[in-house]
Amino acid sequence: AYYLTQLGHCNVTVYEQCGIACHSSGKAGGFLARTWCDETDLKDLARASYDLHMLLAKKFPDLDYRNVKTLKVETSSEKGDPTVAWCDSDHAVNVEVLETPNNSAKVSPRLLCTKLLSEAKKMGAKVEFCRIDRIVIENEKVTHICKDEKSDPVPVD
Repeated sequence: AYYLTQLGHCNVTVYEQCGIACHSSGKAGGFLARTWCDETDLKDLARASYDLHMLLAKKFPDLDYRNVKTLKVETSSEKGDPTVAWCDSDHAVNVEVLETPNNSAKVSPRLLCTKLLSEAKKMGAKVEFCRIDRIVIENEKVTHICKDEKSDPVPVD
């Protein structure tokens, strides 16, 4: 919705069942890594996504975005590595740096979703809380949504 309104689209509706980022988006860790898809077909998409999140963080500094060092920590109940302060050093046995703060970050998905929707609403986007019962697909394109069995299909594009 945010990017559609930024492009000048004014008839934008977000359909949400119970609340913005109320399930996995609101509970996820929001981990971002720039280079982890470099050996796949997703390389360009992953890098663009990482850069886009960084730009959003500069535009909206209240997103709880921060660059982080990413570690892989192996644990054991027998011994540990005292260099991992947040983990009981009696149990961290192997610590490996997977990514530097230049290439990994963390963002709060709930804050991101609510901020982008708030900005979209300022530009005219609407939110409708309802359950989508089914979607209508014609020629491999979604053409309508049905909110319940009794309502008329709503055209979408």
